[in-house]
Amino acid sequence: MMTMDVLVVDDNRDNTLTLELLLEDFTNLRIEEAKNGQEAVEMCRKKHYHLIFMDLMMPVMDGIEATRLIREFDKKSMIIAVTALDDDESKEKMILYGAEDFIVKPIDSRVFHKRVENYLEILRYRHEKSYDNEAINLFDKKVYNRSTVIRVFDAASLSEFWEYFLANEKKNAYGLSEGVRILYALGAWQVRNGRRFTYVGEESDDFYYITQEGLDTISESIIRHLLLKHYPEGAFLIGDGLLSIRLPKVGKGISEAGTGVMATMDTDTQSILRKGHENKIPASEFVRDSAIGLMDKIEALESLEDEVDATLFEMEKSGAGKEQFCDVAAKLAEYNEVIEAMIEFQHLAFAIGSLITFIKNLDDAALTEERSRKMVVLLTNMLSDLASWRKTIFIEQEANDIHYLDSSLLSSCLQIEMIFEEPSDADGDDDLELF
Repeated sequence: MMTMDVLVVDDNRDNTLTLELLLEDFTNLRIEEAKNGQEAVEMCRKKHYHLIFMDLMMPVMDGIEATRLIREFDKKSMIIAVTALDDDESKEKMILYGAEDFIVKPIDSRVFHKRVENYLEILRYRHEKSYDNEAINLFDKKVYNRSTVIRVFDAASLSEFWEYFLANEKKNAYGLSEGVRILYALGAWQVRNGRRFTYVGEESDDFYYITQEGLDTISESIIRHLLLKHYPEGAFLIGDGLLSIRLPKVGKGISEAGTGVMATMDTDTQSILRKGHENKIPASEFVRDSAIGLMDKIEALESLEDEVDATLFEMEKSGAGKEQFCDVAAKLAEYNEVIEAMIEFQHLAFAIGSLITFIKNLDDAALTEERSRKMVVLLTNMLSDLASWRKTIFIEQEANDIHYLDSSLLSSCLQIEMIFEEPSDADGDDDLELF
C-alpha cells in the first residue's frame, strides 16, 4: 500500500493535535503541519501532499485564499476544509476555490474515520488508471470512464451542443472553437434534413475528444474535403458514420502528450521543427532546423518522382487498370513515408495516405475508362505539384512559407477521390458548403 503525505493546516495547536491523533489510526500516513495558509502554500510548492486538512480562519492568510493559491499549481492534492462555521457561504466558497469536501468542528471521531477511509481510497485510485472499454472516439480507447452525450434532433438541442462546449462549460483546449464550429455545421445540415444524431465528449489526461455519430448519409470524402478546407489544423478521423476530433489540452503540447504523431517517431525525427503551424516558416529556416538524416531521404524522392512519372506516362498511352494504379499507390506510399516524418506536414501526409488507401480499395467495376483517364491526369498534376514542393522548399529554399502549396496538394488528393462520387453526393457537398 502506498504511503500518503498529509498536511494539517491550523493556527490552533489543540486543533492540530486532535487531527493528528485521529489520523494515527491509519497506517502509511506521513503527517506534517503548517501554522497558517501562507506557510501551507510555501510547503505545497516544495512538496506534493496527497491530503490537506485546511482550517478556514487563520492569521496571515486564511484557508480560502491558501486553497485558491495551491490550486493554481497543484490540481491533484485533495483539500478538505475544516471549519467551525457551519454555514453555506463558507462551504460554497471553499468548494469554489478547490476544496473537495469539508469537516465541521467539533469533530465527530466516527464520522471523521469513515470520511478519511473514503478519502484515502479515492486517492489510491487516482494513481491507478481505469479506462472506458466502450469509448466511441476513433483515436484512443484509453479515456476516462465519464463522458458527455448530447442527443440532437432539432435546432434547440443543436444549440445546446454549442452552449455546452463554448459558453457554459468552456474547456481549456487548443482549437476548441474551430472544432466545435465545424461539428456544429455538419450537425445543422443533419437537423435541416430531419436526422437525429449524437455528440459524445470524452477525455484523457492529454486530450479532449468530440465524436459526432450518424454521419453515414454523407460520404467520407466530402466530410474530409470540408475538414481539410475549413479545419486544416485539426486532428480528425472518419469511419463507420463517425467523425472524431482530437483537441490537445492547454499545457499538453505534442511532445508532452506522449501520444499521436510524436509517439511513433525515432529520436532524429523528433528533433524536427516543432513550431506552431499558425506561424509562417521560411523554407531556409525549416531546412536548417531539420535532421540531417531526413534531408538525405528528401534527396532520394527525385528518383521516386521519375518512376511514378514514367508509370503514369505509360498508363496515359496504353490505358490503366487496377494493377497499374496500385503500383502508383505503392510508390506514393514510399514517398509519403518521408512526408509523414515531418510534423509540420502531418495533414498533407494524412491526405496522401488517404488517397493511397482509396486507390488500393478501388472496385474494378467502378474503374471505368473515363474515370481511369481522369485519374491519370490528376495524378500527373499532383506529382508535378509534389516535385515543385520538394524543389522549392528543400533544394532552392525560396519559399517564404513552407505551407504555400498545402492547399493545392490537399485539393488534388480530394479531387481524385471525387471522381467516384455520385451526383447526389456532389449536391450534398454544395449544400454543406453554405456553412
